[in-house]
Amino acid sequence: MIAVLQKKTQYMKLVAKLREKIQLLDAKKEELQIKTSTLERGVPQEEHMRVKKQLQQLRRRHDDFRNILLSTAMPLGDASFIETGTISRQEQQHQQDLQFLQQRLDAVEQTQTRQASELKVDTILTTNLSKITMETIDQSEDGDSHHSAHS
Repeated sequence: MIAVLQKKTQYMKLVAKLREKIQLLDAKKEELQIKTSTLERGVPQEEHMRVKKQLQQLRRRHDDFRNILLSTAMPLGDASFIETGTISRQEQQHQQDLQFLQQRLDAVEQTQTRQASELKVDTILTTNLSKITMETIDQSEDGDSHHSAHS
């Protein structure tokens, strides 16, 4: 009977160990399912690389645009745009975009300069016209007061 009790105890310990293992495996399985579902909802690697490359290009173009704004003395045909002596189609487009932006900036600067000049002229004319009008009113009032005093 003692042998049976010992076997039963060993069997119970084995069952408890196996149940514990099953719980650990179930937890591991659930964790892996969560990771799998997360990866399935994620962005594909190719899409990630494409967007990353696009971001790098936009950052480079932004830096080039900022350099144009900060330094008007930079020539657009600078050799820094040419890497190995050949210009890729993308670089050509980039240079064209930079030239277009430089032209637009020059046009905006000219327009602003012209508008500022016109504004100065308008201000001077308005100020002078106001002075003349005030002088005319003062002279008119002086004439009326002299005219009334003689009557």
